Amino acid sequence: MNQHLLDQDLMERDLMEQDSAEMALEEDTSPEDEASPDTVPVPRSLVPHLNEAAILLDIDGTLLDLAPTPREVWVPPGLAKTLNRLLVRTSGALALVSGRSLNDIDLIFAPEQFPGVGGHGAEMRVSVDTEAVADLPNAPIEVLPGKCVCEIKHSGFTKATGVLELMTHEPFKGRRPFFIGDDVTDESVFAIMPDLGGLAFSVGRRAKGVAGHFDEPRDVREWLAHLLDDEKTVAGGSSGPA
Repeated sequence: MNQHLLDQDLMERDLMEQDSAEMALEEDTSPEDEASPDTVPVPRSLVPHLNEAAILLDIDGTLLDLAPTPREVWVPPGLAKTLNRLLVRTSGALALVSGRSLNDIDLIFAPEQFPGVGGHGAEMRVSVDTEAVADLPNAPIEVLPGKCVCEIKHSGFTKATGVLELMTHEPFKGRRPFFIGDDVTDESVFAIMPDLGGLAFSVGRRAKGVAGHFDEPRDVREWLAHLLDDEKTVAGGSSGPA
């Protein structure tokens, strides 16, 4: 694991500044956001297509509730099981997309590991059976405003560049991606979903260009679990609730 990226990741989590949180809040309440949709599709509508889908998930503020510091986030019971079942259902095409390093992600979800894009696109692991690949050129550092933190990353890398690269590899290649994110750093991925034939959903705010939004991470976790529950209904031949 690239120690430089881990050190960088720890640095960004220590830069807790209220100003950046206020900046993110200002973007959350923009007029464009108010015009965005405020519902998500019925989970059952996606179930027949999971074998053709790629599920891409941000972590902090999306899968996991935000904590006083990034090191204090907590994985609720049952979430890892849900992710592993979705990983099987999509034949491995589920990935976590985060500004955190892959090493940090592994520590949070230990002992489980998942495919992922880490370090704002600077790291990638296409499957749990392959080693992470880090690509860290001598690029300038830039600071991004995030939710309650300032995030430090290498110029030239974004979550979107990482996702674009990920989608060129099996088992993600040729699948329809669904991305869920909550922060301003996720907007680059929201923007590329139409080009990939995919859909994006935001959490906590109505971001521009998304197909819908969730109120909080708990709703995301329940929705993901319902994807599997509704799969049983479809397999059993029942149409289920509308």
